[in-house]
Amino acid sequence: TAALRIGFIGHLRNTFHAALAAAEWRFLAAAPQAELFRLLTMATQDISYGTYLLLQLLVNMVMASASLAIAFYLAPVLTFAALGAGIALWGMQRRFLQRAHELGVHFTEQDRDFFAGASEFFGGLKLIKSAGAEALQQSRFETATAAQSATQNAFFQSQSGSRALHGLSSVLLAAFLLYVSVQWLHLPQAELLLVLLVLARLMPVASQLHYELQEMLHMLPTFVAQQDWLQRCRDSAEAASAAEPLPLSQGIALAGVTYRHRPDVAPALDDVSLQVPARQTTALVGMSGAGKTTLADVVLGLLLPDSGAVMVDGVPLLPSQRNAWRQAAAYVPQEAFLFPGSVRDNLQWANPATSEAAMWQALQQAAAAEFVRALPQGLDTLVGERGMRLSGGERQRLALARALSGLGARGIRLQ
Repeated sequence: TAALRIGFIGHLRNTFHAALAAAEWRFLAAAPQAELFRLLTMATQDISYGTYLLLQLLVNMVMASASLAIAFYLAPVLTFAALGAGIALWGMQRRFLQRAHELGVHFTEQDRDFFAGASEFFGGLKLIKSAGAEALQQSRFETATAAQSATQNAFFQSQSGSRALHGLSSVLLAAFLLYVSVQWLHLPQAELLLVLLVLARLMPVASQLHYELQEMLHMLPTFVAQQDWLQRCRDSAEAASAAEPLPLSQGIALAGVTYRHRPDVAPALDDVSLQVPARQTTALVGMSGAGKTTLADVVLGLLLPDSGAVMVDGVPLLPSQRNAWRQAAAYVPQEAFLFPGSVRDNLQWANPATSEAAMWQALQQAAAAEFVRALPQGLDTLVGERGMRLSGGERQRLALARALSGLGARGIRLQ
């Protein structure tokens, strides 16, 4: 069961990760990042525990079936009576199962909101400190944790009530069966003791089955949420990509490109046509919100235009070619993002076999070689999480060097 559980969770995590990576950027940009992170990490641990309980439940059901078979063989009438009483007892506890599922739904919603708040806290930590809003943020955090604690306490109280009811009912059931066996069925003492032994072993198993079912129903909403997002990612997957690189000798053109971020808003790009000649530097300028970043994402193939086309050397860029097109491009976003690790780790991110000479060439082209040489360990200096050990300008130059290094790793020479 341990091997099955570990294998299933690894498969589930890898499948969800692959679906996220293969989804369209338009879908991913609009999706709640904190929720996807939760479903990939912490939620998978909850599902892992639920999987363990499911496997244990199957094992306990086999054990319970074996015990019932023996009991039926020894005393069918008594066993039938015990089974009927047990089914009645489970019927009495149905409300506890419903309560476990309701609390699971509630807790899943709270956990989603909690992760969203935690993500906002880390993303806006500098703003919170600069505004002196630490106390307000702490109050909101404590409110969220108190709500989660209340839901969990309610679930544990429900479990305790269920166990108390099952324990009391088991004692009464055992006394009833003993009375029936002696007064009505007149079972021999040896047979009676053997039947009672089998039933005594069966009752804890029945209690464990109910406990495991409660826990599974409590976990089920998390599993349903993950499967829902998994299907959404699959429905938004990019078209299968061709592996052949696209040539570029003349230039890139946009022909009547229109793009809306949502159907109910004005277009970010409205019938845009332009020419970007090859082997020249082209700068696109405009006020904030004019659509510059959206246009760059369309040219890069991250976004598909609602109408119009991106032309490469006069040939439309097909959806199946976008991945190969992006692999031949260097892209540096507005907010420079660095991976944890060293300067070397970031420069070798696109290709671990990138030579040191190629890395220094990329650093030189990005005007970053001088500050990297001045670092305590040079290329092996740790940049910290998201590059926090470097200044903003240093992060931007290193991100540019990483993009140039990635092109060099793919055999693309920069003149």
